Amino acid sequence: MLGGLTIFLLNIGHSTSDAVRRVLLDPDFYLNAINTVMVVFVFLTSSILGVYVYRQTNDKLAVLLSQLPVLSFLALRSYSFYDYVLPVITNVSPEPLLISVAALFNLCFLKLFFAKEHREEMLMTILLGVICALGIATRLTFSPYLMIPLIVCKGRMKFLFLAVSAVSLFLWTIPIIPSYGWVGGWITRLLTHTGEYGSGTQGFINLSLFLLNCNIILSKCWYLMLFGLGALILSLGQIIKNPMSRGTSFFLATAFCVLVQLAIIAKHYDDHYLVAAISLFSPLFVLAYVNVKNKNIFLKATVFLCIIVFIVQSLGNALAYSKQLSGYTKAAVSFNNMIHEKYADFIFVGVFPMPMSTSEAAFFWGNDRDNRQQDELANLYPKRLAYFLTNMNDYAPYVSGIYSIKQRVWADDLITSGARVMFVAPKGYDFSQTPYTVLPLEQGKYAASYLLVASTEKQAEMLFDAAIKLLEAGDYPQAFVLALKSKQLHYQPAGKVDYLLSVIYPRIKH
Repeated sequence: MLGGLTIFLLNIGHSTSDAVRRVLLDPDFYLNAINTVMVVFVFLTSSILGVYVYRQTNDKLAVLLSQLPVLSFLALRSYSFYDYVLPVITNVSPEPLLISVAALFNLCFLKLFFAKEHREEMLMTILLGVICALGIATRLTFSPYLMIPLIVCKGRMKFLFLAVSAVSLFLWTIPIIPSYGWVGGWITRLLTHTGEYGSGTQGFINLSLFLLNCNIILSKCWYLMLFGLGALILSLGQIIKNPMSRGTSFFLATAFCVLVQLAIIAKHYDDHYLVAAISLFSPLFVLAYVNVKNKNIFLKATVFLCIIVFIVQSLGNALAYSKQLSGYTKAAVSFNNMIHEKYADFIFVGVFPMPMSTSEAAFFWGNDRDNRQQDELANLYPKRLAYFLTNMNDYAPYVSGIYSIKQRVWADDLITSGARVMFVAPKGYDFSQTPYTVLPLEQGKYAASYLLVASTEKQAEMLFDAAIKLLEAGDYPQAFVLALKSKQLHYQPAGKVDYLLSVIYPRIKH
């Protein structure tokens, strides 16, 4: 909805059809615009939080502590399974919005901590319910935030918070009411299966994978964990002197929520899932500092030193990441520009995973989920193809093969028609395991281009279909022979033909 509003404001005075055309012709402009809006939100919410902390504490170190976690997002990748991806703060995804939502939560949480009147406590409790619901609607990893108000709020305030959260969650998720059943089933699978995204065997966690992910989390943000542990040790000393004071309950609730979040993320790990957990270090640092700042001048000096180390560490990581990403982007753009100029009469086919060689290839991803703009895309980008190869989902239509905007295209037919087709693939990509025979044309730093000269994909597809029909007819030996020939011709996806062979073989034996 935020993206839709941004696009609408940029197309005031244009008809809907004209706005659609403008977006499809220049998608990067609109992606940058949406990203700018979200970054502005991050700036505003973080600034408001910092101003409030300063007004309450009159301490610049406390303000810096409230802002430190944001620096971590400059070098936190959008996805962990790619070497070169945008940091979460510059990617059009739920994460930049989640950073802003977390900052608003931290603001209301600290206002609840400093509140001196019952009316203010009630108002902050209501706002926390609204914000928690928005955070959960944005990303499920925000769910542990619900525990914090439930721990620190008193009596009836807990019920008020839960009621507001429930009503707000319904309001924030009105667009997906028809999908409530599917979402509920998916969440259930997440909780009751050990694999990623509700896959795998039944159970709560895969212990070996859980421990491996814990180690990855520590390697990603060890300095946060170190500072958090130091704050915890300092606070434990206060707990012994003054058990369960107001400050202690707020601090422990925050620390406990961080640990729960990290445990949840370790079950289904990806870099960008750390946003919600890292954001909570803002109030964690402030609460710990407020609790000890007047105790010892040495402690205050230590905090200042830790802040300097954190800033240097974070900016150093961000600069290294930015340099790496910039170098990759320049090399990829330079290579793509060169081959498009040198081979202007070729049809370009991008091989995933890599920056696509044409803008229209990126639209192919959208066709899997929403194909209402296929005719518009086909008119705007005629004679263009997109090829994708991924093992993430063997049942996805883009798992293998050459596709136009609207349909599957056989390589054999392209070769017969005399079309000159160039694959643009990651450097070192192994075509020997595909149905395509290619000749190398150009080599770049990260990518290479290949001329398509032959293909067996059509024959492999026909053999596979025939094997299925023979299986249904009960001719298992012949079905096995045809399935095996299909495999030898490199039918894609390979997992699909392997599964067919595994189904047929026991029946032959029987």
